[in-house]
Amino acid sequence: NVVIVSMEKISSEGNTSTYEVTYSDGTKHNISVINKVDPVTPGATVEVGMTLPVGEKKAEVVVKKTEVAYNGTTDKLAKSVEVPDTMTVGGVTYDVTQISKNAFKDNKNIETITIGDKIVTIGDNAFSGCSNLTTVTIGKNVTNIGTNAFANCNGFKEISLPESVHKISKQAFGNCQKLENLIIPKDANNLIINEEAFVPNNLKNIYAYPMVAPSAAPTAFGYDLKNICLYYDSLAIGYDAKPWSDFN
Repeated sequence: NVVIVSMEKISSEGNTSTYEVTYSDGTKHNISVINKVDPVTPGATVEVGMTLPVGEKKAEVVVKKTEVAYNGTTDKLAKSVEVPDTMTVGGVTYDVTQISKNAFKDNKNIETITIGDKIVTIGDNAFSGCSNLTTVTIGKNVTNIGTNAFANCNGFKEISLPESVHKISKQAFGNCQKLENLIIPKDANNLIINEEAFVPNNLKNIYAYPMVAPSAAPTAFGYDLKNICLYYDSLAIGYDAKPWSDFN
């Protein structure tokens, strides 16, 4: 999408107004806007795929939620990265709600990642192959951790999930060779752990604090779970079902 930075009304006729629009790429054009969305504020977008006459951008303008995905850092040598809550582009401030697919894939330099509290989705392969990643702080509003999101990350020893998390996809933490401790917080009530989410693994301890066992596929943690200790409240329910009942 082409993002509108500013708009100035030039004229009105019937149900249509004409604006001079400045876009995020620096260009300026006159466009016609249907009055039902007038006034239009900066941050609106022109829909991709519309047929535009040569030399101008003419379309109905619709207001868009100001959300963007984080595609990674331009500093490829950075050892510590903090994914921000917001970003400002062309005078428009956006909430950063996603980490894109492959955003940091195979980055061998990154050691510490702090994921902002407005991030909802960590995309597929987002940190896959970050072999020197030792510290991961996951924001408190993350709900979805994508396929292979942290696969083959061999540096960190512990992962503490946020209470907001709903879905851990296949191989999300696959082959994290040094990962020993998994902490599932008490209020992670809607958590679904998909098949092979932690396969293969060298887990030693799972600290499960929910009073109702999270939903987990039979192969979520692998096929031989006797060497993994599971800790949960004696009053909790559901841990007598597989795969939880297979742990030590």
